[in-house]
Amino acid sequence: MLSPTIFWVLSLLASCLLCFYGWLRDDFAIVIGQVIAYYIYIWNLNIKGVWHKVPAPLRAVIALLPLALIIPVAVSYTHLRAHE
Repeated sequence: MLSPTIFWVLSLLASCLLCFYGWLRDDFAIVIGQVIAYYIYIWNLNIKGVWHKVPAPLRAVIALLPLALIIPVAVSYTHLRAHE
């Protein structure tokens, strides 16, 4: 079954937005779930040969964005768990 490239691009965008939403809510479960899906979408774009057409600086920002969002949420989560 073929999947159109736009499906993976929109999925990546949606995952990024949901990851940002989880960060705003300080919700570790949303962020970690989206991070997993996020890299699956990048993997599929790479397989389709689209990922390497994106300029390298933009690829770096896209690839590192979820990690930049998960670190503060994880720190907050462990801080809350320590005070229970």
